[in-house]
Amino acid sequence: MGEGRMKMLKSVKETGSLTTTAKELGMSYRALWGKLKATESALGVPLLDSTKAKGSLLTPIAEELLSRYEEFLMRCRVLEERLFKEIFGNLLSQGR
Repeated sequence: MGEGRMKMLKSVKETGSLTTTAKELGMSYRALWGKLKATESALGVPLLDSTKAKGSLLTPIAEELLSRYEEFLMRCRVLEERLFKEIFGNLLSQGR
């Protein structure tokens, strides 16, 4: 699971439409569908619940994956700042 797959899931969540998601991300519907199906296959869990009446919804596991990925990114940013200060802090403070 990476940023591209998360963008797909987030867009489906917001739009409820694979067609709109494909357009927003500059992909064909077929490419989007294929990537989502490949991800489902790799993870062994369904990510989409599609019905004609409701459009496309994320499954509970997809919602949780999206939520945890956003938490992962936030923690990465915090660690990145800490490491930057640790590695570059002394160098940058010498220039003052």
